[in-house]
Amino acid sequence: LLKNAVHKLFLEHYNQMATRIQKVWRGHYVRANVFSYYKLKAYINSILNKNKEFLEQAKSYEAHTKQVLQNMKQQECQEWLAYLSFRVHHLIRTHQLEGVYSNCGTYEYSTLEKYLKNAKFKDYMDIKHAKAKEKLLKGSQHNHIFEGRLRECEEAWLHRDDPDMYNLAAREYGKDMQKYQPRRKISETPHQLQDKPMKFRPVRYEVGDYHLNTKQTQCPSLHRKTIQVHKSCQNDCN
Repeated sequence: LLKNAVHKLFLEHYNQMATRIQKVWRGHYVRANVFSYYKLKAYINSILNKNKEFLEQAKSYEAHTKQVLQNMKQQECQEWLAYLSFRVHHLIRTHQLEGVYSNCGTYEYSTLEKYLKNAKFKDYMDIKHAKAKEKLLKGSQHNHIFEGRLRECEEAWLHRDDPDMYNLAAREYGKDMQKYQPRRKISETPHQLQDKPMKFRPVRYEVGDYHLNTKQTQCPSLHRKTIQVHKSCQNDCN
């Protein structure tokens, strides 16, 4: 029994020492080949640095987004003000009467009236007309239905909103001018009496009785006699 107890005691001590040796060896092997503390520390530091950079980018993006939204709201407000200025520009005060937005008892424009006064209506209309013309020019081709003269009327009806682009009356006038222009050309050779005033030959009628008591079959001519029947005169002579 004593030998067995001593043998058991030595075996337990041997197992404890083997466990310690294996613990140290396994820790060394893992730190050397499997797990590196310094690599883990560098990895954690890299993650922390990336997190810091991401936070900085998120903050800058948030500030940029807020600025963009503010600019969009400001632009929308300006567009609404411009729209309202076109809608209520007729409410500005005159020299004699106060307007709806005028300060009572004053003769000066209020802040809102000054803004309405600075609105450029002509530029707005010019841009609107330019866009309308561009839209007409880019429009799809129309399949004509009529031929000949009716096609010109159809073109005039299609472009009725833009008379400067296609005007039927202007086309007719242009055709007439092209037709009659050769007949109206003036000779390049100057006339001898061009600088002198024109003189008309006086009209000379033959001597006769042209009162209401005569009846004539022809109008009086310059170079031939007229046949007149003087019934009242002949009756008096007889």
